[in-house]
Amino acid sequence: MTRHLLSAAAFTVALTVPQHSLIAARPGGTLTVVDLGTLGGTFSDAFGINNDPNDIQVVGRSTRADGFTHPFF
Repeated sequence: MTRHLLSAAAFTVALTVPQHSLIAARPGGTLTVVDLGTLGGTFSDAFGINNDPNDIQVVGRSTRADGFTHPFF
């Protein structure tokens, strides 16, 4: 039961996060775009990316081929 409540809470939070992102770079800095791919579905997006270029970690969600949405890290 607790697991389902936590999943529901996480899903609710994910739905309330704005669906757009703003990226700012320091003058002279560079940005790199990385294709995250999907889990077999048609959609994925990132909610958070760390700031360590030697150990890039991304948190987000993606759809599977069956249409279900799953988080990824």
